[in-house]
This record gives sequence, structure tokens and C-alpha cells, in this order.
Amino acid sequence: MVALRINIFSVDGIKVYGENMLRTSLKYAIPVAVISFLYVQIYHSIRSTDDFENSISSEYFIFHSDGHTDTIADFSKVSNALVVHLKAWVPSFDLLSPMDVYVLENAEEMHLFLLSYVGGGIDSRFGVYIPEKNALVTHAKAGLGTLTHILMYPIIGNKLKDGPYWIETGISTLFEKIYGYPRDSGFEISYGYHNPWRLRELGNVLDISLPEIVAAKDSVTVSQSKKRLAIMFIYQSGLFNQYLDLIMTKSKGSYETYIEAAFEKEMLSLETDWLKYLKGIEEHRSELLNIPSSKVFKTEAEFLSEIQPYRAI
Repeated sequence: MVALRINIFSVDGIKVYGENMLRTSLKYAIPVAVISFLYVQIYHSIRSTDDFENSISSEYFIFHSDGHTDTIADFSKVSNALVVHLKAWVPSFDLLSPMDVYVLENAEEMHLFLLSYVGGGIDSRFGVYIPEKNALVTHAKAGLGTLTHILMYPIIGNKLKDGPYWIETGISTLFEKIYGYPRDSGFEISYGYHNPWRLRELGNVLDISLPEIVAAKDSVTVSQSKKRLAIMFIYQSGLFNQYLDLIMTKSKGSYETYIEAAFEKEMLSLETDWLKYLKGIEEHRSELLNIPSSKVFKTEAEFLSEIQPYRAI
């Protein structure tokens, strides 16, 4: 839809110019508006929520898609396993289920679907959770990690509403690098790995300030990648569950921040551990940049062979 903004001044010459511009603009704006409206109506008539070719139902989700059968099956397995995993340590787990997950072909089709589904107003390249619909909308090209990133908002977001500003997005990004594989005991997931593209975005990490991340009040000075780095620091220090428990129980003790309470160290001392952690990343940067994309393996042996070595880094 063309956004039309016309300013007409009181000076006669400028007023005439403004009126001419108005006629010219309307000449093109009206056809574009009509075509856009008709296109949305046509798309809506052929793409309703009940009009997808494939549907995979499970205990917690109903996946809807056209094609990409294997991809959707992997999405479903990992999503359900993630919920089962999180239920083990998130108090009073209350995910509203089953949740509808709509997987479109690409970003363009996703945007058109969102336009007919919720009326537009959503700007996302990869996907979004819609609380009023209890639905997640994404596309096949966005990938498995994107799905689990978005999924973390409805799963755990309300548990962290009283926590620090940076934490909800930080935790969601932690789950954007995830792997799944079958075992005799059931389907397993594994997460907590560095994400190569985020490390590239950050560049040399040695100058990144932990206090700056922890004190963040907006996304202007502290990016998602920095938030993820701080969460990785907590996770790879073995204190992730404890850190979440402190936030959800609002327990900081005598410390100023939850991260200090989790490590039981004042920030000045904690920064020493942080710098050591960052030096380890730079030391192993070339290896970390080769970590594979999120995926589902056919066997546990394949997972162990391809992914497990990165757990030690």
C-alpha cells in the first residue's frame, strides 16, 4: 500500500504545485491500493488456516504446511522434545497447548499469510509468535534454530517478566542453535553451542563489556548477539538453571544483580571470569565458526561424531 502524505501551503504558487502533485500521486496510489487490496483478498481466499496440505499433530503442537514433509517432521520432534525438557525445570509450566505452527514456503508467503491472518503490522523476516492466536508463524527457509528461538518467548517469557531487560531475548537466542537425535529412551535435544554468524557479527569479543549487557535498558547499545554471549557465559559455566531459578523466585540476596548472585561473586571479580571466557572464544574462533547449522540427526552416533566435539569448546 502506498503511503501518501501531502502538504499544501497558503502561498498560491506552492498550493497549485501541491494540488498537481496530489493528482499525480493519486493517479498511481489508487491503482496500487486497489491491486494490493484485491491481492490480499485473493490470497486470503486460497490460504486460510484450514487450507494447508500437511498437518502434523503432537501433544503440544499442530504444524501446518505445504510440502517440506521431512522439515516439518523435524520441527515437530524438536519442538515437543524442547517442551518436555523445559517442563523439568521451569516451575508451574503453563504452555497453552496445542499451539498452531504455520510454516510457509518463504518470507514473502509468510508476510502475505500474516496480512490475511492478523491484518499485517508485523515486521519480521523469519517468524513471530502471536499470543492472541496462540500461534507461531514462520517459513521453511528460516530454519530449525529460528523456530526454537521464537518458541522460547511463549514457553518461558512470562516467567521472566520481572527479570532484567536483556534476559528474555538472551535466553531465546540460546536455543537458536539446537540439535536433535533419536535414542532408545526417546528423542533427545542438545543446545548451548556458539552460533557462527553471531560471532562474526560481534567480531573480536575481547572488548565486550559484561556490566554494559547486564545494565541494558534497550537494544540500541546492546545487540541480541551480545545478550546471547552473556547467556552462553552463564550456560557454559554450568549455572544456567540456577540463574533462571533466581530470577523466577526474585532472589538476589545481597547482590545487585542476578548474575552476581548466580556466580556468588561481585561484578568486579566476575569480570575476571568473563575476560577469561572471552579469551577462550578468541583462542578457538576458527573452530567455533565451523559449528554446523541446527539439524536433526538420524542416529545418536551421527550426532556424537559431528557435534559433540564442540561441547568442550
